[in-house]
Amino acid sequence: MDIWIDVFITFSLMCHYWLYLGMPSIWDDDPVYGRIPLVVSETSKTDSDSNAVWITSPSIEPSILALQSIAKMRLTSVGRWHDGANPNLITTPLEPWGSGRKITRREGVQPTVRSLTYFFQNIQYMFDLKELTITESDLKVVHAVCPKLDLERYMVGNLWPLAWHQFRRTVAVNMFASGIISDSSMQLQMKHLTRLMSLYYARGNAALHLNDGARTLLVNAFYENMGRELAAMLSDRYVSPYGKEHKAKLFAPANNGEPINLINEGDANHLAKIYRLHQIGGRLTAVGACMKTSRCDDGDGFSSVTACAGGNGNNPCAHSLFDVERASTNQKRLDAVNHLLRTTPVDTPWYRSLDQEKRGLENYFAYIRKTA
Repeated sequence: MDIWIDVFITFSLMCHYWLYLGMPSIWDDDPVYGRIPLVVSETSKTDSDSNAVWITSPSIEPSILALQSIAKMRLTSVGRWHDGANPNLITTPLEPWGSGRKITRREGVQPTVRSLTYFFQNIQYMFDLKELTITESDLKVVHAVCPKLDLERYMVGNLWPLAWHQFRRTVAVNMFASGIISDSSMQLQMKHLTRLMSLYYARGNAALHLNDGARTLLVNAFYENMGRELAAMLSDRYVSPYGKEHKAKLFAPANNGEPINLINEGDANHLAKIYRLHQIGGRLTAVGACMKTSRCDDGDGFSSVTACAGGNGNNPCAHSLFDVERASTNQKRLDAVNHLLRTTPVDTPWYRSLDQEKRGLENYFAYIRKTA
């Protein structure tokens, strides 16, 4: 079990690199810690380095040697092996009995990488599934880092939907939590281009270090603030592009499922409770608010308002509310978009994106003028 964990952690730290590049391992004789294994490869994601190293555990060496042996046997079987070569660790199936032999015999074809969940579910002796089951204590910790966790996906009794990158993030958070690893060492191990990219993970570490009282206070304050914002959304300041009746339906969960036009705007505690139970949405966007209770696949509503306001040729999103008090801010945004359009080559992806953003903002102004 511990060996597999070391393997997965090392591979996930090298995510985006190790699957496609050969990785010889070397040993460094440190005067303090003794012999330390280093994995050598080329980076291709952020910090470009043709001879990068990763510090890892001694238990990773047998796994690398095994993968190198498999790669050698596969390449030898089709006449591609050369002495002194450093092939990809993960190679395509080239065995005579492989179903994809005709396709994978071509040079340069990269293998399809299985998801981490596949290994957990289909290789039954690799991990104990009971150890991968979500518990109440797990959710308590995760809620501290992600207050708006998708409760339908992350439920007590479900298996953790783990991905390769989650090992990488967990190791990074634990590095910060240890208090003995410097920021520069962290950046080296993660192969980040700037120190700020590594410090991003400190946010999760800070959340985990809060005591229970402080954590509860912060979470409650978050929901209380959302309650006040939801109360403001019920006022005439926020309008729906589909009219008052449609807006009332968006807030129906706050009134036992019945459409409403008016509610006590001071009842922020009631709205916060409904929001905490994920029965109503209400996150802020550049044009106002989004009332969708689940994750939005069209973006965060700030980097682009195209989907929210219908700039892509579709109607505005049915979950959108437009804030009339953001008119001056969005006018500046529209002026900036128009300036970029004048300096961007026509018929390019960036120009088309800006044009959709412009139409979305123009839709926003058209709808709020109707309510003036």
